[in-house]
Amino acid sequence: MLLQNKGLFILIFKKILFVVILITSLEIVCFLILLVLSPVKDSYSLIDPSNIPNYEESVVEGKLQLAGRGYSNDIVILGDSSALMNIIPEVIKKESGFSAVNLGTIATLTTIGHIKILDYYLNNSPAPKVVVYHFSANSFQMDTRTSTYTKNIDNYIMMHSKNRFILHPSRDVKLYFISLINFLFLDNHANLKVKRGKYGSHLEILKSVNDNAGYLEEFETKDWHLQASQKLDFEYNTNLIDEFDKLKALSNKYGFKIVLMFTPLAAHYNIATNVSNLLKIESELQKRALSWDFILYPVIRFYENSYGTKNHNHLTHEGAIKNSKELAALLNRTKKH
Repeated sequence: MLLQNKGLFILIFKKILFVVILITSLEIVCFLILLVLSPVKDSYSLIDPSNIPNYEESVVEGKLQLAGRGYSNDIVILGDSSALMNIIPEVIKKESGFSAVNLGTIATLTTIGHIKILDYYLNNSPAPKVVVYHFSANSFQMDTRTSTYTKNIDNYIMMHSKNRFILHPSRDVKLYFISLINFLFLDNHANLKVKRGKYGSHLEILKSVNDNAGYLEEFETKDWHLQASQKLDFEYNTNLIDEFDKLKALSNKYGFKIVLMFTPLAAHYNIATNVSNLLKIESELQKRALSWDFILYPVIRFYENSYGTKNHNHLTHEGAIKNSKELAALLNRTKKH
């Protein structure tokens, strides 16, 4: 009787072990299928999959994808949305022969977040010849304590590191099961396909950013100057300007040159108060020139009103072409030095 019970126990144990091995094998197979068939799983490294991503999240993720590709570029464009919408890599290539990628994002990241993205790029790609930091005063106004984007960038980078399971195992398991549920129930990541006005869905922004080497066009151009106040807010946090020291440290490590480029403004804003504030920003930046070398493009540049848009830091597509040509001309001059 004892032998029969022992035999029955062994049989039950073998069946349980078989079921466990079968389920584990199926999970591994499902995981491998997800890696191949779930191209937008990447998004959940940055955003909450239960919500519709906002425009800023889409832009930041698109740039992190570009930064992690491992492609070689002569020029890397960095900065806030003035870089995102005012520099066209295709024009840089045509006018100077330099290949370029635009990693410009949003002012909310501040210089801290912008430099994090550059550092991520440099860990995945050969160092460029030149890094262009294209910015507006907004990049120096933000309070980094209220910005969750820089923390989300850290999460994304950890999720794409070689030691991802060691550094952040609980988050990775969570993302795996979210993707598995989406895959099994054919949800196909519906939140990422929801239209959000002029810029479209999350996936559409990712495609646009990737197709245009990081450039995204501003569309709010109609009759903007009729409602816009001429006086702009130029308050800034000098601690964020001090972050340029980290940019210099990366320059020393990787050997690239630095160009600082303030975004052009429409002629509508060419008034004494704005010019005075622009000169203050230029003075703060020039202090850095005493301690380390970089090229500071003239801060004060005004374009025709026809190149302006609803956002004073963004140019029309035609304005972005003009701005990109001016940058290309500057890069051409650097070839001789």
